[in-house]
Amino acid sequence: MSWDWINGCKKLQSEGLPFVLVTIVRCVGSTPRDLGTRMIVRADGGILGTIGGGNLEQMVIRDALDCIQKGITHVVRYPLACRTKQCCGGSVEVLMEAMNIHPVLYIFGAGHVGSRLAEIMLGTPFEVHLIDERKDWLRSQTLPTEIITHTGTLAENEKKILWDKQRTFIVVMTHDHQLDEQIIESIFAHKTAYIGLIGSESKWATFEERLSERGTPAEKLKNVRCPVGLDIGGKSPSEIAISIAAELIKAYHGK
Repeated sequence: MSWDWINGCKKLQSEGLPFVLVTIVRCVGSTPRDLGTRMIVRADGGILGTIGGGNLEQMVIRDALDCIQKGITHVVRYPLACRTKQCCGGSVEVLMEAMNIHPVLYIFGAGHVGSRLAEIMLGTPFEVHLIDERKDWLRSQTLPTEIITHTGTLAENEKKILWDKQRTFIVVMTHDHQLDEQIIESIFAHKTAYIGLIGSESKWATFEERLSERGTPAEKLKNVRCPVGLDIGGKSPSEIAISIAAELIKAYHGK
């Protein structure tokens, strides 16, 4: 009887952890497992299920981790005798599907720009989260159900956030400058791919000076993009949101 790979995938997806679903899609000659055999490879190299063990499995795990790193899905052929040094004389083709590798965007501040940015980012590779400590403000808005909302402070939501140097994108645009500064300082304790802050160059100069005086290293400070967004000239909430969305997508694709 086959193992429950579906629930294995669901559990890892609910935890937000990257993994690869490995499926044998072609068998030629003598092979250790049959067509359709599946295995899950986690980002830490651990596995659920097996495609037969031995050198084949070790090579598949190595190639699956490479898929996670590169964010790709592809098919790899393994001639068992000449490549894996196994006694089986056949070959297998393995489909490797990288899962849970999408970027995650956390927007702090559900004001006019923040809520508009959240809406604009739907339909992009990003999973979108909108966070605001003003519970009544956030609950009073009519937002698409695809946007994941969180009420409360950063401290109250810290454990819910995926902190990852490749997948975590953060934009800070709350209703209060002091709160913006507190959030930025707290974020520095975690791994992120992108930190954006709404505001002027003078706002960031003030923040930078105060954060530096409190011991924040210069290499962390230089990672903050402020003013956030591409300079497209518009000043309305929608135009500002579009400019930030464009910068986020550009940063994600490495442009």
